[in-house]
Parts: sequence; C-alpha cells; structure tokens
Amino acid sequence: MISIFLTPYQNTELFQRQHENISSTIGVEHEFLCTLLNGDNTLEWYREYTAKHGIRAMVVPDLSVVNLINILAARAIGDYLLYISDIVDILDGDKDWGKRAIAAVDRQDKIIGGVLSMQVNDQNCTGLFMPVKTFHVLGYYCCPIFETPIYGYRWNASILTEVERLVNIQCGMKYFPLQDSEAMIRDKELYNVTRPARLTAAQRLSEFIGGKNG
Repeated sequence: MISIFLTPYQNTELFQRQHENISSTIGVEHEFLCTLLNGDNTLEWYREYTAKHGIRAMVVPDLSVVNLINILAARAIGDYLLYISDIVDILDGDKDWGKRAIAAVDRQDKIIGGVLSMQVNDQNCTGLFMPVKTFHVLGYYCCPIFETPIYGYRWNASILTEVERLVNIQCGMKYFPLQDSEAMIRDKELYNVTRPARLTAAQRLSEFIGGKNG
C-alpha cells in the first residue's frame, strides 16, 4: 500500500482534482492522509469532502510543511510513502504509475528513495517516494522528508544520492516550479552549511544497506 500525503490550503479545486486523478491512475492499493489547517476559510469544505471519500484528515495549526508531512508519515499504514505538494497535478492519462514507483524502489534492504518527475533527471524535486523503512532510518538520523523547493537542495535526496540510492520515477504530471526568493536563498545557505551533517547521516545510513544490489 502507498500512503499519500496532502497538505491543502484554500485550494479546493486542486485538492479534488489531485484526489480524483491519483485515485484513478495510481493502479495499486493506497490511502490518503491530509492535514487541514485551523484558520483556513475553506475548512468546512475539506471536512465534508474528506469524510465523504474516506480520507484520513486531521485539523492542526500551521506547524510548517515539514512538520505536517512528518506528522502524517508517523500515522501512515502503507508500505511506501509519498508527499504530493500543492503545486503538483498528477495527469489523468498516465495509468499505473504506482506500480512503476514500487518497482523502481524494489530493494531487499528497503533503503532507497525515488523522485516522481516528468522526465529522467528532472531538476525539480516534487517530493520523495520511499519505503517506510527508509523514512524510519532517515528520521532517526535527520529530519525526515526535509522540505525545500528545488531538487538539488533536498536534504534526504542528497543523503540518498551519496549512497547511490536515489532513482527517478517517470510519472505523468505537471507542476509550477517555485520562483527565486529570499526563502530559497536561505534554503540554499542552509543546505550548504549542513553538508557535513548530511555526509555523517549518509555514512550511518550505509550501515543499513545490504550491498550493492540491496
């Protein structure tokens, strides 16, 4: 089962489209988990929609995207985890991408991550797809699914790259890359100064890896 995390806010049309398109194209057993934010003026719509469609939802304060994703991940019952951000549309014509995603991270030791993208080596990371074991191991050593805008800046993607366990998973999707901003500059600075910590995490992660073929 794939556990899919959504963190909607005041965009009911996108949320409904994401839910419908993912449900019709993923091709494998899955569950949806989402956070609903206090103060969202569309909160009641989200409450009714999630209740009607069996989506596991929880109302929380705005604790930042990082914390919201990790809260959802801790409550997931799936074997694989995937965060779909609010800038991403899964297209309704690409069937069975969930099967491709699971096949792409098929490692015996379950230490691997995949980036859903429109093409190989896409430079915009829209969220990591990973076995739940990888989440637990990375979460023990660092902040799980560290959330910054651009692929090259991603904390856990960087760690998995260091141990040669990050793969591309092609998926029919469209998204709108975030523009340069002060927040992105701060993210890049943070990414640069934390490289020693990422290398330490990568070394520890390698202890869980069962050889080149996993």
